[in-house]
Amino acid sequence: MKKEIKEHPPRDEFRKKGQPIDKSQVIEVYLTALNEGNVEGILELLSDTAHNEAGLGFQEFTKSEMRSGSLKYGLPGYRAERQLLWDKEVIVVFNDNGEVPEIHDIQYHEIENDKIVYHRSYYFRKEFIMAASKELGFKPQLDKPVVNW
Repeated sequence: MKKEIKEHPPRDEFRKKGQPIDKSQVIEVYLTALNEGNVEGILELLSDTAHNEAGLGFQEFTKSEMRSGSLKYGLPGYRAERQLLWDKEVIVVFNDNGEVPEIHDIQYHEIENDKIVYHRSYYFRKEFIMAASKELGFKPQLDKPVVNW
């Protein structure tokens, strides 16, 4: 009997089969949740004591703070994908509302025990976004919420 393949099996299914979840699987599930605007899916991946740092903007030190802070009103609905930037894998968040995709944010994650323990956002780092945009060949988003470069 053929069994229907699930597109994104729940994290616990990996454990039941005795297979560890590698970091790239955690990032793939994170990307799917981010692209679908699934706040609960993102929160599921975070350690209870995860550190969220948006340099020059704010910091949050627990999943609870993120739920009531930066994720309180949901996700903005942008597109995110993996990119290699200066020999480091990052997630680039694009605003596709204009004529061409623009870099809205760049994120970096550290993962331990199948959970995101550190989330770094470069959203507020103008010089970083400008240099990364040049390196990756995309325009930076200059007019975005809270900042207007």
